[in-house]
Amino acid sequence: MAPKTSKNRPPIPNPYGVDYSPTDRATCKGCLGRIGDGSIRFLRKVWSPWHDGFDIQKFHLRCSATYDPKLSEIK
Repeated sequence: MAPKTSKNRPPIPNPYGVDYSPTDRATCKGCLGRIGDGSIRFLRKVWSPWHDGFDIQKFHLRCSATYDPKLSEIK
């Protein structure tokens, strides 16, 4: 069976999101700092290399625009 790559996977529905962090346990994928309890965080869905499905990456809002240049175009 051929390994799944991003080329043969369907697009992820709703790849971006924003919500409040329910705890302070999440780590920002941009700066590797903790995302505080109750702070607004940016969510990005990506295909998982380890299982069938996607993972949700979490970012501080200040880190999300610098991590992916396309995010600065989202209004």
